[in-house]
Amino acid sequence: MARRTLILCGLAVLMAVGRAGATCGAGVVDGFEMCDDGPADGTDGCCSATCQRVDFDGDGVCDAEDSCAVNSIGLFMKEPRITVDRLDDPLGEQAFRFAGTLITRPDPPIDPATNGLRLSLRYFFGADVFDATAPGGAGWITRGGGTAWTYRARPSSARGITRVALKQVPLPAGTAFSPGFAAFAFVVQGRGARYAFASQEHLVATISLDAGVLDGLECSDAFFGPSVPWHCAAGLSGTRISCGARRVGPCHVSDPDDMMVCDALDAAAAESRYREAHGAFLAGDCTDLPGFVPSPGVVCSAALSGAAGFVVSTAHASARWRSCDWISDPGPLSTNLTCF
Repeated sequence: MARRTLILCGLAVLMAVGRAGATCGAGVVDGFEMCDDGPADGTDGCCSATCQRVDFDGDGVCDAEDSCAVNSIGLFMKEPRITVDRLDDPLGEQAFRFAGTLITRPDPPIDPATNGLRLSLRYFFGADVFDATAPGGAGWITRGGGTAWTYRARPSSARGITRVALKQVPLPAGTAFSPGFAAFAFVVQGRGARYAFASQEHLVATISLDAGVLDGLECSDAFFGPSVPWHCAAGLSGTRISCGARRVGPCHVSDPDDMMVCDALDAAAAESRYREAHGAFLAGDCTDLPGFVPSPGVVCSAALSGAAGFVVSTAHASARWRSCDWISDPGPLSTNLTCF
């Protein structure tokens, strides 16, 4: 199970702990129960017969309601940022902007102009904040031979999406996804309602590119909150909340998994420079390699492998992967870089 999912699942258990002596099926959530629908337990795809949340990907949305219940394979957004402005507007005409890069499987081909785009925001095992769809059809323009799309609409509804920009881009530097994945940079904007953001809550954001399909494959999640790499904080003026993280480190990413990959690649290149200068590869801390500067939080070490090879290993306490290893001689049936 992915480390980030484990963090969130652990949070869910802590949130669910109540008084001892729980009775599943009583219709009251207590003890270590995560839900209790009484006689309906185990029948609706949300609360199991043992009063546990039916939540395959651990994002706080039960499978029967989740438009992206596939994230055990790691389809998480990169560099997600949310800003909510005009919190002091007396009429509640707030505005939000959500931007980042989503990683997904482009099969069937991505086509939001036909299938629409859905954005949902909710607190982890809590209330909905925002759930709206930019429907396929009118308002969409397709460009770049089907690799870029824009959408515009007037804020006619109280919780509407007013603008979308989506464009296929190269997979971000530092990712270790297979060629079967694709990356799409996105911006989604909306206005016209009080979105009830709270800076200290755990927030789940989901974008679905097959908006009408539950448990779809063309989707991606992002998590914000105190126990994950991206946080929400109120501005000094009190009129804005921002969620996200600054781009950090030599690899210019804030995703711990991506930093692990990028540092492993940088250290492997630095090993070649070290051998040119010393006649052998380094075994030890990667900070002794020429020109290598680790990203924040990444631990990197190097070891000798065989008669004339090396292995670089990276780790990060907040990453989903336990380790990323770059092997100079991986053999005919493997690759240089492996993350697990």
